[in-house]
Amino acid sequence: ELWDLVRTGNEYDRRVQSARDMLFKVPFRYAKYKQASKEEWILLSPEAFQDNVRMVARDIYPPNVMAVLRRDFPKDHQAQKTRLLEHMAAFRDSLQTKIMDDVHPDYADHIRSVQSYVDRMIRDELSKI
Repeated sequence: ELWDLVRTGNEYDRRVQSARDMLFKVPFRYAKYKQASKEEWILLSPEAFQDNVRMVARDIYPPNVMAVLRRDFPKDHQAQKTRLLEHMAAFRDSLQTKIMDDVHPDYADHIRSVQSYVDRMIRDELSKI
């Protein structure tokens, strides 16, 4: 019912906004680079999930830090890379809880597409940095 409300409702309706938050905001606990671990809300709406998933990866291991560590400190780079891959895999796995309940098939397809995007990102990009 939330999925149908989001698909057919007016974007200025508070019920639609509340439904979008319930469907597309996912809590995930991770530590940004050199910071303590804390819970962040990740927005996985169909129009923005790719940018937001990439933002999580950049928060965990910023590109400028990556360049310096890869060049000057390869062991530290490898440790950070492993940490990044572990966090992204945990994020992918945490999404499974969103589709365990009896949910709309289109919503389940969306969450699976987010999971496959994270899989491709881990396999094709992050594992090769």
